[in-house]
Amino acid sequence: MNNRVGLCVVFNHNFEANIPKLRKIYDNRFHEVLYLIPSFRSSEADIKTVYRGSYNFHGYISDKLEDILRMDVDYYMFVHDDVILNPNINQVSLLEKIGLGEKDAFFPYIRGYNPTQNWYWNERVISRLIGIEKHLFSSGFIDFFKYLPEKELAISQFEKHKIPAITSINKQEIFDTHKNNFNETNNLIWQFIFADSKEELQLPYPLALGISDIFVIRRSCMEYFGHICGIFAAMDIFVEAAIPTALLLACQEIQFIKNTQLRAHNYLKPWSIKTPEEQELNEIINNLEKVDDLHKVFVDDHIFFIHPIKLSKLM
Repeated sequence: MNNRVGLCVVFNHNFEANIPKLRKIYDNRFHEVLYLIPSFRSSEADIKTVYRGSYNFHGYISDKLEDILRMDVDYYMFVHDDVILNPNINQVSLLEKIGLGEKDAFFPYIRGYNPTQNWYWNERVISRLIGIEKHLFSSGFIDFFKYLPEKELAISQFEKHKIPAITSINKQEIFDTHKNNFNETNNLIWQFIFADSKEELQLPYPLALGISDIFVIRRSCMEYFGHICGIFAAMDIFVEAAIPTALLLACQEIQFIKNTQLRAHNYLKPWSIKTPEEQELNEIINNLEKVDDLHKVFVDDHIFFIHPIKLSKLM
């Protein structure tokens, strides 16, 4: 099996000073590496300038799709610049470690987007999905249905992946769920969303959710995946809904981390620490001084990645 893996490092913000550090970490571990960074211009071939905000970093992929497809690889791995992979992960070991086999993609986890559940970005996502013809929320792109799989086909893809496709929401359930979280702005957004409907609101398209800072996709799926990312970027759909939904639509089989022997430490913050291992890792991270010391964080081979580690603080 071919296993040429290209790494695409995605920057939320223009920390171009981190590129030499990332080269030191990754350049000898993957067949090719690209750095997708906002606003920073460079003549170096492996640095690609994008003009998007971090809420739409899936637009980086669609905007630079030709450069990505030009990479002579069989698989693409996308990671954020503050996601640090275990040193034992490289283009030789990656596919076996994540158990990809004949599957088309790897993603940590995906769930169906249900607006009745508490989520920080709820109002942003639902307003773009429902308010596509309203100047307050719309990006001005109103014909997206023509460029996405038909709704029924999208629902069938969700079902194939065993992900719930939420296509309607109940007004009372929304307000019961979010009543303790509503501020004046949120309340106005939801009142606007339900303004032209009764108790039940039909969603124009199903969406999925998942933290999108790391994923792998097969080359044969890349072009269509990039196209769907571009449509969602034009709609201003938040990235943590856009990328997992695009993967569900573009891929026939997806591997999830729960089906591997790997584990990840994602959003490792002082207030989120729950286990002694996480406490130990947090202390190690806080005491890091050099990029060369990153291996100390990976206390065993089953830790796939740690996020975030801010390279700008390391020498």
